[in-house]
Amino acid sequence: MRWVGRGLLLTVTTVSIALWITVMTLQSTLLNRSAVLGWLDNSGAYNHVLSSVINLQNVGQDSGTFDQETLQKAIGKTLPPSYIKQVSETGINAVFDWLEGKSDTIAFSIPVADKRTELQQQLQNVIAPQLKNLPVCKSNLSGLASKEIDCLPAGSSPEQAATTAAKQAVGGSEFLTKPINQEVINSTGLQTISWLPMLDQSLGLLSWLLPLVALLCGVGYIFIGSSHLRNLRSLAGHLLFSSGITTAAGLALWYFGSNIQLDQASSEASQSALLSDVIQPIIHQVVPAIGISLMLFAGSMAFVAGATWVTLLILGKRMGQNTSLSQPVALPKTDELAANPIPPLTSHKPAHSIAQARPTQPPKTLIKM
Repeated sequence: MRWVGRGLLLTVTTVSIALWITVMTLQSTLLNRSAVLGWLDNSGAYNHVLSSVINLQNVGQDSGTFDQETLQKAIGKTLPPSYIKQVSETGINAVFDWLEGKSDTIAFSIPVADKRTELQQQLQNVIAPQLKNLPVCKSNLSGLASKEIDCLPAGSSPEQAATTAAKQAVGGSEFLTKPINQEVINSTGLQTISWLPMLDQSLGLLSWLLPLVALLCGVGYIFIGSSHLRNLRSLAGHLLFSSGITTAAGLALWYFGSNIQLDQASSEASQSALLSDVIQPIIHQVVPAIGISLMLFAGSMAFVAGATWVTLLILGKRMGQNTSLSQPVALPKTDELAANPIPPLTSHKPAHSIAQARPTQPPKTLIKM
């Protein structure tokens, strides 16, 4: 049953490290207030979001005096990108205050009454130059009741006619009549996900609890077994493999994230413009940033695990070589010595034995002369 326990400890360690990398990535990207605000600012979406929304909602098409292009130009001067950024940051900060538990609900309100007055002035400035060369109307009609203004009311200057026409257009529209508030965000259904604030606030606890669980399970995996160094090398190898895959995924997100192209095949050009000019630039900021965070946290873990694995591999080979060179000599046991005594290195043989051991020489024959 020991191998079952070691397998369970190894699995818990690996999963805890993977969850920790995910938590840290979320905290540094999607759940980071400054990161989200930076994405929107760097994407350039503030420069296009107003025109895209106006085209999408067909603002001005119901106006009996001005065409949509004229109204869009006046609205663009009334609500510049700096104002759109201010409104967006107010809403985003309200959402993060709700996520972080600073407020119970998403609540904010931006008055727009002054912007409605400014819109009338901007609309007057846009159309006044277009009325300078128009003739005076011959009938009793004002000449300002259609989209194609072809004459000025009798006794009116171009500036007076522009003022009257702008007042009629803005007064007959509901645009900028209500303050911008949380209803814009609530329409997405975000606040109905009641567990989001709890999850966001729990990530801080998980950011240090998961490494602690991984450490305790890793130590248990190492010390359950005969060879601790071998177990440590095995653990490092598993962490290197899993962290390496996550690092590769982060590298892919970083490299390909800025080239993602959304499907812009739409029957309406306004929807395609919203995708290409607003949503797609934001995605080009978000996806690479997530990839960089994955590479940072998973890559650091892969580096530590890889360095540990290589070090233990080299150390194990050196220890194996030293062991083979310094093998102890096996000495005979006491009972074996008693049964087979070691003969002395030198022995004194008797003289006759030595004589017998000498080779015999044939007797010499004397030859007499």
